[in-house]
Amino acid sequence: MSISSMKPPRKCFIRLFIFLTTAILIFLLLGCQYTHHSAEEYAPSSREGMLQCLRRHPNFTTMETLNSVQDYKEFFTKVQVVMNCPWEGNLTKKELYRMELRSFCNASQRLFLTQENTREGQRITYEAERSFSKTVGNEVFHMLPKTAPQWTEGNLGRCAVVGNGGILRNSSCGDEIDSADFIIRFNLPPMNYSSDTGVKTHLVTINPSQITSSYRGLLYSRKSFVERAASYESATLVTAALSYTANTDIAFRVFYTMRDMRPQQAVLFIHPDYLFKLDHFWRQKGLAAKRLSSGFLLVNTALELCEKVDLYGFWPFDSLQQRSLLHHYYDNVGPVKGVHAMPEEFRRLLQMHYEGVLQVHVKECH
Repeated sequence: MSISSMKPPRKCFIRLFIFLTTAILIFLLLGCQYTHHSAEEYAPSSREGMLQCLRRHPNFTTMETLNSVQDYKEFFTKVQVVMNCPWEGNLTKKELYRMELRSFCNASQRLFLTQENTREGQRITYEAERSFSKTVGNEVFHMLPKTAPQWTEGNLGRCAVVGNGGILRNSSCGDEIDSADFIIRFNLPPMNYSSDTGVKTHLVTINPSQITSSYRGLLYSRKSFVERAASYESATLVTAALSYTANTDIAFRVFYTMRDMRPQQAVLFIHPDYLFKLDHFWRQKGLAAKRLSSGFLLVNTALELCEKVDLYGFWPFDSLQQRSLLHHYYDNVGPVKGVHAMPEEFRRLLQMHYEGVLQVHVKECH
């Protein structure tokens, strides 16, 4: 067959390809959306109800800062308006967030330190103390996994990111949380509130300051720490070994404690470059805090890796609907002042809820 005889089919193929590509782009630009309703919200007229709700939605991007709010009671009322509307997920918006985060931070390849993304002998700059670095010697190199966990490749399905806010107390959200495909928790929370918080965990963070304050730095007794870690069964333990120099030895002690006493449970170190880039990503968007909270950090990770992201226990205020709340669902110890900007982080999460990127849950579950 001559080359000239193949030209017409090739032209047809090119035209068909252009047509299909254009159709797909138009479909995406029109805003492919998917809707999740609770049983009480679902009705034949739910979409019309949703549209009516959207007309009343406060747009949180118009608020420069929560410090501009004069009346928090009015603000809470507006939040309730949003939360009472059927939630509409927007696949296009979510994919835009995912693509932006992947290009800037790349959790699938840079979330954790591994032997794949780290060389023996490499000097790694600390995330928060940029004038200091750590040389990856043979000992440190062999503390790292050969590769990242398979789940960092993405496609995790529905992820429940479970904060520790007092709003979870008496929420009856345990079963709904446990039905998620992947569950993230923070700062070694107690697991004896199962009806509200669920019992399953796939990833749990450890704040090095907890090891110092609650477990005496693992210098004298390690049993109580290992027992707490075991309450999350096979969940991966995650900590930041290379954010501050003071935390490195503590994080390494966590690794050696688990290796010696519970080797079936992995300890991973967050890559300082990932933390640094994510912080820079949000500073460019106007969120300036001394530190991003671990909750906000892993919400961003979930946006990269999960098909749907549900947030529970994210409410950084001490009241809701004239109901006083504990700071945590398990105690009333407040945050260290001047470190995190949780109300501002929450405003960004509300905006993402409004846009259909993720779903924030502040009501009781049924």
